[in-house]
Amino acid sequence: MIQRAKEGKFNGGRVLRYQSEDKELKVFPLEVKIIKMIFDKYINGNWGTKKIANHLNKNGKRTKINKKFCSINFKFNSEKPSIQ
Repeated sequence: MIQRAKEGKFNGGRVLRYQSEDKELKVFPLEVKIIKMIFDKYINGNWGTKKIANHLNKNGKRTKINKKFCSINFKFNSEKPSIQ
């Protein structure tokens, strides 16, 4: 696991926009539109994570495990933003 991380390879977990194929992350095009909207609202619209989650849920969007979004699904930082 440490060696895979050093090589920049995927070690597991679920991340919106990606799917795992043969232990490699591949872009999942159907989720790209959601990701773009999330970052647009967060960066340009000054929306908080709770407001974004409410908006996604109101519009019928769900997480990778088919659950409603909540604010803890979002981790925003300058190095590696991700949405679970």
